[in-house]
Amino acid sequence: MNQKRIYRIDIQSIRAIAVLSVVIFHFNKFLLPGGFIGVDIFFVISGYLITSIIIKQKENNSFRFKKFYINRIKRIVPAYLFLLLFATVCTTILFTGKDFSNFRTILANSIIFNSNNYLPAAVNDYFGARAEQTPLLHTWTLAVEMQFYLMLPIVLIFLPGRLNKYIFPIIIILLTAYTAYKIRLGDKQGMYFSLLARIPEFLLGSVAILWGLEEKTSIRIRNILSLTGITAIVFSFILISEASDFPGFLSLIPCVGSLFILTSSGSWFNRIISKKPIVYIGELSYSIYLWHWPVLAFLRYYSDSYILNLNLTIFALIAIACLSWLSYKFIETPFKDLKENRKFFIFFIPSVICLISLGFLSKSINNKIFITSDEVTSPNALGLENHSKADRIIIRGDTSSAKELLLIGDSHALHLNPFFDVIGRAHNFKFRSITYDTFINVPTFDIKSTQSSKIQIDNWNKQQKILKPIINKSKIIVIAGLWKDKGQEEIKSLDFFLKKISKNQQIIIVSDVPHLSGNPIKYERFKNLGLPVINSFNDLYHKDDYERLFMIIKKYPNVHFLDLRNSKLFKLKDFPFYNGTCLYYDNSHLNAIGSKLYGKAEDKKVMILLDQIFKQCL
Repeated sequence: MNQKRIYRIDIQSIRAIAVLSVVIFHFNKFLLPGGFIGVDIFFVISGYLITSIIIKQKENNSFRFKKFYINRIKRIVPAYLFLLLFATVCTTILFTGKDFSNFRTILANSIIFNSNNYLPAAVNDYFGARAEQTPLLHTWTLAVEMQFYLMLPIVLIFLPGRLNKYIFPIIIILLTAYTAYKIRLGDKQGMYFSLLARIPEFLLGSVAILWGLEEKTSIRIRNILSLTGITAIVFSFILISEASDFPGFLSLIPCVGSLFILTSSGSWFNRIISKKPIVYIGELSYSIYLWHWPVLAFLRYYSDSYILNLNLTIFALIAIACLSWLSYKFIETPFKDLKENRKFFIFFIPSVICLISLGFLSKSINNKIFITSDEVTSPNALGLENHSKADRIIIRGDTSSAKELLLIGDSHALHLNPFFDVIGRAHNFKFRSITYDTFINVPTFDIKSTQSSKIQIDNWNKQQKILKPIINKSKIIVIAGLWKDKGQEEIKSLDFFLKKISKNQQIIIVSDVPHLSGNPIKYERFKNLGLPVINSFNDLYHKDDYERLFMIIKKYPNVHFLDLRNSKLFKLKDFPFYNGTCLYYDNSHLNAIGSKLYGKAEDKKVMILLDQIFKQCL
């Protein structure tokens, strides 16, 4: 086997195409809807190169497991560790409350290359930082690579090459079919991060080596293959999007296209892309991939906006370029080329200890930078332990009272738990609270019609089994939600639910709180850090946000609207602050302190309606 197979400048150029597509997609997914397939191209390249190295060393009887794994660690870990240290420092300074807690958990999983197994659940956390603001979200790809590297040498060394030639294509077909099946069942998010779903992509590269595809093709065939390959990739960039059933069978299109280009060295296309600037970007591709996402995530967290303005975009480009070059020049290249393992581990072991220590200390440092209580920065005090689950029902207010109501809805019902607790204790009634993320949890709503993950659907179904009998027994049901963003299907489901329930049951629909154009908790933190931020907390609601709701309410005499939109709490001079304390958890949810004050402010108005309803029901 020719040594040139291991290093080809055109492969660096393919890496450049892959990383640039990912960066463009992560800057703005609307510019290149399928840009994320650059990751899949990387996986095919990895399978191709690693298989090439292992097979060559196997033929020469020079393969050693220890040497292979140490070389992989040298290649990936030093720059990766430095990234984790950098991200931990920045997050410790910038992040607040649950955002920071979630980061620490992702960090722990990233250190042991397990983030791909943890992230499917983490990115479903409605109360954590959004996915595009999660600095270590991209580490799942490195976790998948490292897990694959653990398995591939064992298979290639201990199984005969002839057997692998036929087993690998079968594995590709079976695992691709399995992935497509799981996606059809609603586990698209789980499959996206799954090693099993990505193994076919690596193995496509392996098959090219095992079958010697490049050696069997003429230059004419290579020209055709490279043209076909780049066409498949370009069409994938344009036609595949986040809404597609991806990975699965769709992933074979760009991956086979990448395989065609890899096996077409010397073709016209491979020669065209083998220009120095493109090759150089390819050489920096690992560092670019490592650094581009955290830079974007931190800037989005800071600006609270997915689309960065011109100044932040320019800053991001400069930061990514500088950090990538520094990482490549002074970390990635020196350690990759380091011959003495002892010198490497002299660096490696203290760095890991430093990172783990910082991970443990970061919580106390984070709290000291911005001292405030969990009631302000965390949704836990709202009753989060039962939100989107049904492990136990929250009962608050005067728990000894015979007067009772049921609170259901989405997270905008959840943040009313302290609100009703304050009023219930003062006026001797109790309430049960069962809430769910994003959707109003009425039994008539079909969550499978949404883009929800399998985890969300499973939690919904578990909650509904407990919720339905409680709804049937409840004489008074309070429904609260994010009315501004409710889709047509959800509104129809609410209408159908109100139509189905007994006329003897009384329903109270509660207006939502004002939405703010900025996150006040972040504003306070950034202000304390001396960072320039804009204090813009205007109410983003419009008059027509309730029109669809009012059309439904007026159809049913047993449905009441509790209108608190003109609450005196929202008219405070320093709103959303009160005596220096923030009343919101983020831009649309009250925190525990704000919810309690809201209850005290609207106690009288709430009880005028409730007293009337209690008389009818009890």
